[in-house]
Amino acid sequence: MRRMKKSSIFCGNIPSNWEYKRLKYVINVIMGQSPDSSAINDENGVPFMQGATEFGVSHPHVTQFCDNPKKLSREGDILMTVRAPVGKMNISDQVYCIGRGLCSIKAIGVNPDYLKYFIIKSGEDFNYYSNGTTYDAITISDIKNFYICVPSTPEQVAIVHYLDIKCKAIDEAIERHKEIIKKLEKYKSDNLSYFTLNGLHKIKKIKDSGVEWLENVPKSWKMIRGKYLFEEVSEKSKTGEEELLTVSQYTGITPRSQKNVTMFEAESLVGYKICEAGDIAANTMWLWAGAIGVSDYYGVISPSYNVYRQIDNAYDKDYLDCLLRSKPLVQHYKALSTGIRPSRLRLYPTQFLNIKFPVPPKDEQREIASYLKEVFRRTDEAIKRKDNIISKLEDYRKAVIYNAVTGKIDCRTYSRTKSVNTVDTIQKE
Repeated sequence: MRRMKKSSIFCGNIPSNWEYKRLKYVINVIMGQSPDSSAINDENGVPFMQGATEFGVSHPHVTQFCDNPKKLSREGDILMTVRAPVGKMNISDQVYCIGRGLCSIKAIGVNPDYLKYFIIKSGEDFNYYSNGTTYDAITISDIKNFYICVPSTPEQVAIVHYLDIKCKAIDEAIERHKEIIKKLEKYKSDNLSYFTLNGLHKIKKIKDSGVEWLENVPKSWKMIRGKYLFEEVSEKSKTGEEELLTVSQYTGITPRSQKNVTMFEAESLVGYKICEAGDIAANTMWLWAGAIGVSDYYGVISPSYNVYRQIDNAYDKDYLDCLLRSKPLVQHYKALSTGIRPSRLRLYPTQFLNIKFPVPPKDEQREIASYLKEVFRRTDEAIKRKDNIISKLEDYRKAVIYNAVTGKIDCRTYSRTKSVNTVDTIQKE
């Protein structure tokens, strides 16, 4: 066992022969800047990397001419977010202009791959220095004054070799479980679409639906235009005290308070549209992607969204929620939507209420909804198990990186067999 010495709350004890120095001695750092509107989409420009998403660095959408090479991030540099979420990182795959939400870090006095792993380890630690009134952020001074553990060059190489192999095994395991989750989500979606539009039982008597988005339906089902089933309602909040609801193609209609959202929220909800339990809420901007559903909550939604209410209660609300999100119908929303590009597509009430919808007998609707509820329950349980495994693997990855870059384990004595066995044990839990 090697001798250790104290360092900081971020690294704990480190090997006594390691250096502990500020980042400014081993990196060059460039802070991003606002795009120059006169240089945007210049034909001689380079991609402009704006900032961060929930999962890390965002993709560039425009180009900008930059005549100062010192302001460019190069291939292999570390791109790190300096505004909330602080500390998310990625490796630059080419030359970029970078926005104010990012910085570019280049190793000058330490192994670049070792630095990458140390920054990964320190991502959450940077939040210790972040502050702000509108959003959390860190400064170039904060970054430069952050400390890094610096072992000898040969040991840095050993640490990188260890972590490359170890993290690869963990990441491959994570990807396998994510692929299974994708298949389970597809299984849910396929079941929802098939049984909602065909019924539970194999019926010999079918008929032409009479609409282009749906081929056949059981003979006992009706096809009714939306304007006879629903009416648009635009009741506005007078106090703004109602629960704010979100409408998503992934999670349906949920209270915003139950979601982890960092997007801007209006100071007042006065004038937002009332949505009652049982109402249809549609995110007009993302309806083409399936952002619609039947609400279980009383609350308000954005004034730019639409609320529809059943006229004669022809639908069981659970069946209706499935129907509105079925893939063929969502594809039909997209076909009817207008706009110059996907992010601008809109389906307005006139078009929505002109759609012909299948209306099964009410008892059959309830039977379909009940069956799908059980399918969703079992599938969601399987997805939750996979999510738990992924979470454990991600925590294990963090621990592995932390222990390696702070010298808690000696990577020069690495055992490949032990690494693989540990990952397998987590997956089997």
